[in-house]
Amino acid sequence: MPRRCIFIQLDKSGIASLQHFMSRMAGEGNYHARKRAQAVWFSHEFHTVERIAEELQTSSRSVYQWLKLYKEKGLAGFTYPVRSRKLTAQQIDEIMSVSGWSTYMIKRRASTEGWPSRKIAKWIKDNWKINISHERIRQIVNKKLRGD
Repeated sequence: MPRRCIFIQLDKSGIASLQHFMSRMAGEGNYHARKRAQAVWFSHEFHTVERIAEELQTSSRSVYQWLKLYKEKGLAGFTYPVRSRKLTAQQIDEIMSVSGWSTYMIKRRASTEGWPSRKIAKWIKDNWKINISHERIRQIVNKKLRGD
């Protein structure tokens, strides 16, 4: 198969932005975004897609997608919104009072009382803009009801 090259030319400010981004992503522990930015750097350094894939231990297809994403959206395309974050103890207490969950429920193992976990997850997203799965909500509530 012939080697295909996609070279991304960066000016001085683009190089500085890319280096800052890679450094910041390493500091935040976002190694996936850093790896995507490294692919752009290697492309700027005239590496073939196959060589970039080999260096980053990924597939050529991924490298093609990352370079295309960079051309379309820039570095912003490499970061994704945070999927979820931890709830504070105060927020958990508010969830317990608003949702109608109680220690009575855990003793009876009655899941029909109080809000279902999906409704709680939607309420959290609407009120606090935190995305959290209903399964994680169920775990948090059960842990709170057990007194852990």
